[in-house]
Amino acid sequence: TVKPTDNIETDLAFDSLDKVALQGFLEQTFGIKLSVERISSFADINEMAKYINERKTRVQVNNIDWKELLSMPSSSQELPRMAYSGNIIVRVFYYLSVLMFRLKVKGQENIPANGPYILAPNHQSFLDAPLVMSKVSWKVMRHTYFYAKKDHIRSGIARFFARNHNIVIMDMSTLKDSILALSMVLKQGRNIVIFPEGTRCRKGKVGQFKKTFAILSSELNVPVVPVCIKGAYDALPRGKWFPRFTKIEVEYLPPVFPQEQQSYEDLANEVREKIVQSLSEWD
Repeated sequence: TVKPTDNIETDLAFDSLDKVALQGFLEQTFGIKLSVERISSFADINEMAKYINERKTRVQVNNIDWKELLSMPSSSQELPRMAYSGNIIVRVFYYLSVLMFRLKVKGQENIPANGPYILAPNHQSFLDAPLVMSKVSWKVMRHTYFYAKKDHIRSGIARFFARNHNIVIMDMSTLKDSILALSMVLKQGRNIVIFPEGTRCRKGKVGQFKKTFAILSSELNVPVVPVCIKGAYDALPRGKWFPRFTKIEVEYLPPVFPQEQQSYEDLANEVREKIVQSLSEWD
């Protein structure tokens, strides 16, 4: 339940894509153009509502037609390529994690032999991205992409790393551009990692899943592989910079295929429930 006193970041856990989606909705519905930064600056929903009420030029509710949006021709932009150094970095990370966290990875047989597909992990710590890749084959690694906000890739070193390690840089300026940038990867037969919670969990609990990945899965007809990360929160919780040497496990669960007439929310919840169930079975 959304309350007037909720902050979109601390209480509602809006990630960058959510803010861009809200930005598009406000412009379509109320005729107000707000930057993502301005949206983030409101203390709570009540303050934002007052601001919109005072400045709106219309009230016209239009639902976004995701099918039409994703059927539009996408950019033929060349995707970055994974340098072999990425394979070395990830393998070193894996063996260090085996020593430090007694890391176990299972369920690799559930990863489809060919793409495209979406890897959807729960988000427990800063360790999650390399954990997801820690024991996949070089073929899977080369064909799997992460995304990063342009504002976070400012230095030359960061841009060089992104170009050579399968990171798609997104400017997040509009909802259309953001979604099309993600779909571009899938339309080229590659895979993408999306953390559906949008941010690291609090107190180790699985948060609500945003529906971005479900929209892409449903409209592009690609499967979702739930990835259950267990123990990473205990190893490196929010606010901590030095890990604790505790057990971590990563499990790839059987793919979930989008069904006809299934809503985005139902697909997102189905993937979430499979991860929650797997977490409940972990000792």
